[in-house]
Amino acid sequence: MPAAVGSTSHFIGFLGAKGGVGTTTLAINTASVLLSGEHEAILVDLQPITSALITLNLAAPALPANMTNGNGGVLADANALQGFMVQHSNGLRVLSLPSPWHYNDALLPAEQLDALFRTITTLAPFVLVDIGCGLTPLTRRALAFIDRLIACGTLPEMLDEAERFIRRNTRTAMKVVGFESTQVTEYPYDAIREALVNAMAHRDYDHSSGIQVNVFDDRLEVMSPGKALIPLSELEGSHVTRNETLCRRFRDIGEMEQFGTGITKMKRLMREHGLEEPVFEERGTFFKTTFPGPGDQILGLVPRAGVTNLRALGLNERQIEALRLMVNEGIEFTNQNYREHFGVVKKTVVRDLEKLIEHGLVRRVGRGRAIKYVAVGLMP
Repeated sequence: MPAAVGSTSHFIGFLGAKGGVGTTTLAINTASVLLSGEHEAILVDLQPITSALITLNLAAPALPANMTNGNGGVLADANALQGFMVQHSNGLRVLSLPSPWHYNDALLPAEQLDALFRTITTLAPFVLVDIGCGLTPLTRRALAFIDRLIACGTLPEMLDEAERFIRRNTRTAMKVVGFESTQVTEYPYDAIREALVNAMAHRDYDHSSGIQVNVFDDRLEVMSPGKALIPLSELEGSHVTRNETLCRRFRDIGEMEQFGTGITKMKRLMREHGLEEPVFEERGTFFKTTFPGPGDQILGLVPRAGVTNLRALGLNERQIEALRLMVNEGIEFTNQNYREHFGVVKKTVVRDLEKLIEHGLVRRVGRGRAIKYVAVGLMP
């Protein structure tokens, strides 16, 4: 998947499903490997207790906690930002972010967090982000910049985190036609989860590599270490595994149904979603499952199950028309231009838009007089 920020830097996130699973150690060791190969790397410590600094026995200058009072310029200044980094004896540079940022997102406006990560991309080809466990307002926002995520934890915990990563990095489309809104995801997530369960249950655990999930513009791939144990033509309906105990455990927790039905289920879910069936193949010592995507035809996937009757939600024709303009034409409304467009008073604007927000169709962006309203799923 292409990097979310910068075209020459790789953002690699390390997220633990719980504390004590070694995310900081893994991040530091990955940085050491990169440095030994003569690759520059910066480690961004996002944990509130600055775990990386403690582990490396370092102390770093503190960035100003409040970025709303003229301090924000430092985040866009590469030279200034380097002054807040501390360098380990092995050459690793570490940047620790202020703890208050985790719990009060008003201290760090979104555009300044964007500036911070864009500046970091100019300083090293590899940026490693120690997210730790749990998600604060800061780490949730930082995940938008991560183009490679390494998850740690138990298999069920990593399964859930992998699905969340896929949901964050694939699309949801919505369109308003008449008095109905239609919404569909880029892929059927149940099919993707089935592929992840199969990868975890059947992989070769003697293989040094991990399971990989790659999201591209036109497809999604799940790569599992270990070749198929039987010919590919015989996979459907068969149950042959290296890890019988793991398969039973996944079945016990409801992640596996009847043994030997996974491939049939993935094919059926993809067809029902309006997509081509997944492709199963071997690549070297890996087993790869490829899910073809819809490309720019995502709205053509919408099933009747994804249709919402907007009138049944209690929306009036003015609200439905406003939603159509926001969804189909990308219009952003403010209180003023909503009043002008529909010829209503301020009180009516507030009531109309709050109803759309209440139903999760529209979100509020910005603060004070800069507030605007955009359709959910569209970037402001």
